[in-house]
Amino acid sequence: MKQHTRKDRQRFNLTICGSFGFGNAGDEAVPLAISDLAEALEIDVVIRVLGRFPRPALSQVIGLASEDAERRAELKGHPIIVAGGGVLEPRESCVLFRCVPYLQKSFAPTLALYGANVESGRKYNWRLRFRVKKLLRQFDRLYVRDVLGADALRSLVPNKKVEVIGDSVLWMKPAPTVPSSIELVNPFIAVTFAKQWRNDANWYEWIAHQLSRLAVEQKAAILFVPLTAFDVDIQEQQKVATLIRRLNSAIDVICIEDQLEPRDISSILSRSMLTISMRLHGCVMAYAQKVPFVALAYHPKVLGFVKTVGWEKFCLPQTPPDYQSQGVYGYTFSDTKMAEIDLVKIALDAMEYSCFEKLEPLKKRLANAFLDIYSLYDDSN
Repeated sequence: MKQHTRKDRQRFNLTICGSFGFGNAGDEAVPLAISDLAEALEIDVVIRVLGRFPRPALSQVIGLASEDAERRAELKGHPIIVAGGGVLEPRESCVLFRCVPYLQKSFAPTLALYGANVESGRKYNWRLRFRVKKLLRQFDRLYVRDVLGADALRSLVPNKKVEVIGDSVLWMKPAPTVPSSIELVNPFIAVTFAKQWRNDANWYEWIAHQLSRLAVEQKAAILFVPLTAFDVDIQEQQKVATLIRRLNSAIDVICIEDQLEPRDISSILSRSMLTISMRLHGCVMAYAQKVPFVALAYHPKVLGFVKTVGWEKFCLPQTPPDYQSQGVYGYTFSDTKMAEIDLVKIALDAMEYSCFEKLEPLKKRLANAFLDIYSLYDDSN
């Protein structure tokens, strides 16, 4: 997509505020995707990334601690978009609540949510509702990433316009090659895990049996792909890999144990015959590369994405609980009743379906929303 604008001659200094800086590939992909989008629109943008925590592990991300005060001061007067995951949740650690002191002192000419996550499946008490209403009064635009988040936000701020534009990572370009260690692996089914169901024996038994059957059915390798810099993804995939090998030693099971950059992950998933993902952005990256996927929805945000792209038939559970499970982030495995579902059948149906008709319309929405925010900044100058 090419889009010439009246400000092509000027540089657009933009602050992206979100849950950045700790090596979660889904989060770290957001600034990369927005940069790719701006390039497609021929907008000369300089992006600076502000995280919600005091001291991010990634040096390029600006933190909220005193030692980053000088770098934060350099952002004053720049437009701000609050994007990605963890933006609005009924907890003090969410992006908006953490960043209130900075947002109030930023002198931002434009302030917008952009492809932002608003947590659904939770109850917001009256105190939180009051805080959210007050905070969002200063926002020029409320662009959210999925239909469930939009419903949740509309209930909080019924007098504000809320629009669904999709997940910004749909715009991220994959790396041109895959890591050399897996160049010769073909065909393969890519699998990503999150930590939420760790130590649940029923989960391990179910997923190991399902993946074993699917690998035999498709004569394919199982390739586990970690999406975070933390060891928990790797530990989870190793546990399931061990179980699969015990069930059938003939199955080729490969665990990637290196920390991968977001573009590398996208490239790997683009070469898979199927992606099975607990992690939201495993689903997003697969869909962006027109790879069929099965979503294992441990949290409503995963369900929100599949509903937004019309992929509900290939999301488990297909009838999720009305609210998140008590005391956990998302659902417990037992509450999903997933153990009663035949993953293999769903996976085969997903590969046959392979419809990505919502991809280009969503990318266009993301582009139009970005141009809208850009034009607000232009009008303010």
